Amino acid sequence: MDEKMVQEKSGKIVYAFLSVLMTAALFPSHVHGAGFAIAEQSASATGMACAVTGLADTPSAIYYNPAGIGMQKGLGAEAGVTFIVPLTSHKNPDTGEVTDAQKNLFYPPSVYINYRFPVGLAFGLGFFVPYGLGVQWPEGWEGSEEVESIELQTYFITPVVAWNILPWLSVGGGVSIVRSTVEFKKGINFVDEPGSLKAGGFAWNMGWDIGLLIRLLDGKVGFGLNYRSSVELGFTGNADFDVPLAFASLFEDQPVNTQVVLPSVLSIGISGKPHHSLTLSADVVATMWSSFEEFGLSFPEDVDKPPEEQLSKSEPRYWHDVWSLRFGVRFEPDFAKWLILRLGLAYDRNPSPSNTISPSLPDSDRIDGALGFGFLLMYGFKIDVSYMYVHFLERSSTPDAFPGTYRSSAHITSLSIGYRH
Repeated sequence: MDEKMVQEKSGKIVYAFLSVLMTAALFPSHVHGAGFAIAEQSASATGMACAVTGLADTPSAIYYNPAGIGMQKGLGAEAGVTFIVPLTSHKNPDTGEVTDAQKNLFYPPSVYINYRFPVGLAFGLGFFVPYGLGVQWPEGWEGSEEVESIELQTYFITPVVAWNILPWLSVGGGVSIVRSTVEFKKGINFVDEPGSLKAGGFAWNMGWDIGLLIRLLDGKVGFGLNYRSSVELGFTGNADFDVPLAFASLFEDQPVNTQVVLPSVLSIGISGKPHHSLTLSADVVATMWSSFEEFGLSFPEDVDKPPEEQLSKSEPRYWHDVWSLRFGVRFEPDFAKWLILRLGLAYDRNPSPSNTISPSLPDSDRIDGALGFGFLLMYGFKIDVSYMYVHFLERSSTPDAFPGTYRSSAHITSLSIGYRH
């Protein structure tokens, strides 16, 4: 292989790697908008399939609808963890061979605290991980040149303020300090000898959200709205190559930069109490993924290279806006005042066309079913626990993408402890 061919191959490999790396960091949208999003930021909300925009009556309203803390009395706090076990398999369309991704456990935490003054002004602070998860395929599998493993975590610290303007109306909003990290590994095919590429990147930025909550008929009917801004993430990463000695001079470790825009999200929810012990809720969530039209990479070292050796480039993605529907039920039986029962069902669309599916993000439309319990304890404490099963519809890539049919599911268990005084 001559030097020019090696240089061309090195550029393609670096670009392919970073495309997957930054794309995975991008796809964690918000509120179950497909990808690596984690909408389950509270056990009580998870038990209702996160259909709580029109309820927002727990401290986790800091995440779901900050206007809600304006109608919560006194001091509230909640801390929890969500255990997520995703299961994914890839089927080769030609040979029928099935490869299972490694079963992993992810456990993003969440913490909320809020306080409402008698004048109707409320403050809150939340810490949560709304974007995350990852995938790990067997080392050396047939798609190793696409990805072997990827892991993303995005941390939000969000202070919020809300004002209960009228007995039936509250508005609120906040800002989020965002820190995102990603790690990635893929194989490199040198025909005679294998190679690999490991990399990591990070980004900092800020976002904001506003919410509105209306409760009518003595709280029997609720309407909620929450808008979360888009967030521009400027990732800085480094690529480390492990390659045969003959290629070492061409596959040098190097930095890379890119800017991506996470979409804005609009959530609209309603709730009703047909009976004093029964609450029904429904949410519609629109995620404006069409803002992700293309993906570009910038290599600082290109400044010193001739045009034919530069790696900086961009390519279209053709993502589209998506929506999701959620429904929740909460039952507080008269015969057991200490018990709360919850049920939930959701349908979530994915934003990616079939020609962008890859083993790093084998996404598809999904159906979620949830069940939850709440236990009221002494001195204002309570415990919530929930389980959600996520079924991904079978999805196949088009011929111009990495070929395969993907089947996925996920088991989600959430546990929270709360306090109200």
